[in-house]
Amino acid sequence: FPLFLMILISNLNMLYTQLDKIILGFYGKDMEQIAYYGVAQKVVSILMVMPMSIITVIISRLSNYLGEGKKIEYEELLNNGLSFFYLILFPIAIGIGIMSEEICLILGGEKYLPAKMVVVLFGVRLIIVSTASVLINQVLFLNRKEKIVMKILIICGVLNLSFKIMITYMKILNENTAILTTIFSEIIM
Repeated sequence: FPLFLMILISNLNMLYTQLDKIILGFYGKDMEQIAYYGVAQKVVSILMVMPMSIITVIISRLSNYLGEGKKIEYEELLNNGLSFFYLILFPIAIGIGIMSEEICLILGGEKYLPAKMVVVLFGVRLIIVSTASVLINQVLFLNRKEKIVMKILIICGVLNLSFKIMITYMKILNENTAILTTIFSEIIM
């Protein structure tokens, strides 16, 4: 059962963005919105590998410290890892924001320039998702709080879906509002 929870937890963030694409596909004004959203998502997914690998590498050592009852060493490594993690993460996220226009031009040409704002929003989301991943994987999960994590993720997923329904009925659904509702849900997380 804990393995199932771990798999579910690791894939819920992906489900949030898939929900965005599904809602945009059914209720969006045109297919370009999905294309703009997809370009931004791919860029951030590629750039997310480096900071997320730091989380993955440190988990085994943190788990070992907790297993041996070395709480002080666990906290020291967690804090040092976070410092290094944010040292990598913030320049990537800021770079995405600053270079959003160039990113769109390189990946899709001038026809993808309208995706500039959604690229910026995905850069902001990178910070939120990465921080949540640290809290979930290195703090809550390692301290055997996976049931709490599941409840939080389910509540935030329902909240995200509710936001999507709301913006659809308000007729303001587009690639930017879709990712904004996901960001709001993840901030609450």
